[in-house]
Amino acid sequence: MSDVNVFVVIIPGDEQAGGATGLLASARRIATAGMPGMVHAIVLGSPDEAAMPQKLLAAGASSVCLVSHESLVQPVQGGQLLELLLAALPGATRDCAKDKPSLFLFAASSLADEIAAGAAFRTGATALGRCANIQIQDERIVASRVAFGGRIKVVLSALATQCFACIRPTDAGASVLAGDAVVGQVREITCTGALTAPLTATFEAQPASGRRVDLAKVVVSGGRGIGGPEGFEQLGALASALDGALAGSLPAVDAGWVPVTSQVGQSGNYVTPLVYVAVGISGTLQHLAGIGPNVRIVAINNDPEAHIFQEAQLGVVADWRAVVPLITAHLQAEAVN
Repeated sequence: MSDVNVFVVIIPGDEQAGGATGLLASARRIATAGMPGMVHAIVLGSPDEAAMPQKLLAAGASSVCLVSHESLVQPVQGGQLLELLLAALPGATRDCAKDKPSLFLFAASSLADEIAAGAAFRTGATALGRCANIQIQDERIVASRVAFGGRIKVVLSALATQCFACIRPTDAGASVLAGDAVVGQVREITCTGALTAPLTATFEAQPASGRRVDLAKVVVSGGRGIGGPEGFEQLGALASALDGALAGSLPAVDAGWVPVTSQVGQSGNYVTPLVYVAVGISGTLQHLAGIGPNVRIVAINNDPEAHIFQEAQLGVVADWRAVVPLITAHLQAEAVN
């Protein structure tokens, strides 16, 4: 019997979560860094592809549990997925020692945050939230979290043996284990109980904003100071010239100038580009919480007292209308030459 068990919870319908193998790589490091441990995978809902169980086993999972329900709605909803997870937990943890740590790990996303917190509450476990790093020390789960855009680090040591946490996988993919044969158990659980009634919602297509902001190496972001949607057309041209992505702050999203999928901040995307160009953004703590601590920030703002200048490596105090078109024209000319 393994001393520690890490359960990777995979949600195929969660577009924010990214690839499952990257999460498995993070889980394997946690499980093997201290006391000996095993990694298991729980897939909530139908896999994206039939070969997913074998890929998860090849990436290091000791077992894979596929949990489904014929009434599961699309797009996926947190309340229904929570019921699936709770139904799968007794079987998934039956071989785990009750006095040894068990960690349930999700790829960080708004949907995963909801399910992890709900599962911890319903099972009497500990919710660790979004973590930057997780270790198992002296039979305790120790997690670190960052706050205020990475400027404060909080270390949590959980007394409970069962913990639920979200983490941003650091690997694009996990290495495949050596050998032709993939050994591991694959189980299928088909739930038949009543699911939480789906929320009544109207889904409207958002205008395409080009490249995903959470994956781009350069992000050009606008705030309230841009003044309207026309200004974001100019920011989009700058982003294109930099081969980057266009983003916006919460006020710009609320005003409808940029789609919510491109929002950066505490309630939006967390971005870690090489360069973040903040145009007309004051730099509130809520916005900075969505920017990685090692990102180089270039700020353009006509208010010399704007807080963003305290965080920026390069600041330009000027009206963006006089600066952005010049930078864009220069980059476009360089590209032609």
